[in-house]
Amino acid sequence: MHYYNCLTFDGECMYVVVKDSLGNQIKEEGVTFDPSIHCNVKTDSVKLNKEINFDLIVARPPSKVSKLIVYDLNEKMKILSKQIIYPDTFLVRLNRTYKESGIKYISIVGELYNKNGELVLRDSAGKQLLVQN
Repeated sequence: MHYYNCLTFDGECMYVVVKDSLGNQIKEEGVTFDPSIHCNVKTDSVKLNKEINFDLIVARPPSKVSKLIVYDLNEKMKILSKQIIYPDTFLVRLNRTYKESGIKYISIVGELYNKNGELVLRDSAGKQLLVQN
């Protein structure tokens, strides 16, 4: 048997592909990225103009292309920015520095595409922060 495993920060399996000794796929399941977004700030309240790092573990199974779409939103859910990332490693770090106070959201959509460019899996997660002086 051959395996591909991607583990979360906590060591839990988040994506697995199992093939038999002939290379036939037996099982494939999981999520595109670990929905527990890790942050260098341990509370949901952050200081204005302080850099914040959001770390994600991204599944990159064989014969698939991983894509992240990252949205920064304000308290009215207005999109402030959109970033598209094709990760080349399992760990993706998103750096943010908020210049205005208020409630901010980071929303992440993860997608996996097969070798024909067809979408095979989509997941999403987000995090809310209160930015203050």
